[in-house]
Amino acid sequence: FGGAILLYPRPPVRVEELPLRDIIFVVADSGIRHSVADIHPKRQADINRGLKILMESDEVPEELKKKLGYRFDEPRWEEIRLEEVEPYLKLMDEVAAKRIVYTLKVNESTMRAVHLIKHSEIKALGEIINEQHELMRDLYDLSLPELEKIRNSMLEAGALGVKISGAGLGGCLIAIAFEEKHAEKILDAALSSGAVRGWVLEVDEGVRLES
Repeated sequence: FGGAILLYPRPPVRVEELPLRDIIFVVADSGIRHSVADIHPKRQADINRGLKILMESDEVPEELKKKLGYRFDEPRWEEIRLEEVEPYLKLMDEVAAKRIVYTLKVNESTMRAVHLIKHSEIKALGEIINEQHELMRDLYDLSLPELEKIRNSMLEAGALGVKISGAGLGGCLIAIAFEEKHAEKILDAALSSGAVRGWVLEVDEGVRLES
């Protein structure tokens, strides 16, 4: 299989194909190994802690509670605006508040990114990729100095956007570029700044049947 999809996991589950074939990707492996089991369960627990406070607070309107829940996968995040939740973030600890703000902002920026992909607005997509990296770094605590060094070098070499790929705290960074000649320069910059290996990639159409 190939291509790229947008998955809507809430029932009724649906899949939408995205036109990514005109985008060139650069993937840089930092060489820093990590366990997903040590990262996301902790972040999800932070979200759950904040949600519990919101659900059990008399200050939070019932209309908002209907869109929330006690677990990270229960809220209808796509229907909740940050402005609705913001007045009540003071009820919880700073870490839980950061995780909830992160979730809302990433969800909103992802839908903006989908719109840009559909309209082939690659430069603006790069700006959202950078925005999402900064959210992952500042609100989800998923970056490291070594990752920032590699990322900065890729941006200086001409990447339109660079972000952590996957769970963070190591692993790979992914960038987008206009042309393959720019992509090779971006990859060289990453390798010169600490990445142990990397690739220039395009989304393939995948397996097909031929008669």
